[in-house]
Amino acid sequence: MVRAVNPVPADAHVELIDSGQPYHPGIPLAPKRYRLRITAAHYQAFEASLVLKSDVTASVKLCPYVMRPDYSAEPVAATRGLPSSSVQNLSDRINIPTAPGGELVRRTEAMLCVRAQSDLRTRLAARCQNMGGQGAPLVNPCACQPVSTYIEGRYVVTQSCGVTGTVACAVSPTAAVPQARPAAPPLARMVVDPSCPAPALSY
Repeated sequence: MVRAVNPVPADAHVELIDSGQPYHPGIPLAPKRYRLRITAAHYQAFEASLVLKSDVTASVKLCPYVMRPDYSAEPVAATRGLPSSSVQNLSDRINIPTAPGGELVRRTEAMLCVRAQSDLRTRLAARCQNMGGQGAPLVNPCACQPVSTYIEGRYVVTQSCGVTGTVACAVSPTAAVPQARPAAPPLARMVVDPSCPAPALSY
């Protein structure tokens, strides 16, 4: 049987993986090979084979994790050799609800069309500005076209109405290209203490 497993740190969790029962000092076990696993917070886990032939007391010292600077993140360099400016054509569409009916419905749809045109003009201008560019949006009149939809076993023809628009967005290279970041302190990361000797069971 195992008299005890003495880990460092002392509060480490000891597990005999293939014993079928929780570990405790003095646990009775048949003499054979067992898989030992020891874990602790802020320490590298340790696994090894433990061969039992008689009463044994095993000891092992785990290696702690330490904080080390991470120099893997390098500044992003600015790209050279770009043209003085580039133009990107942006397009978008806003659909408006429609319904068959009399004059009141047509008036409502006309107001929705004017509002959609204004919203689309604002949206296109914002998209261009977010890219660091400039451009005057061109918004088309509202247009409708018939759409055939299969509903409850038959095709129903409805109207699909909306407004479309475009903007030729002139983007300057200083806005389109990421500039080199200033040097910043390196981030820290957890690594196994390089000065710690490789853990091994001692009896």
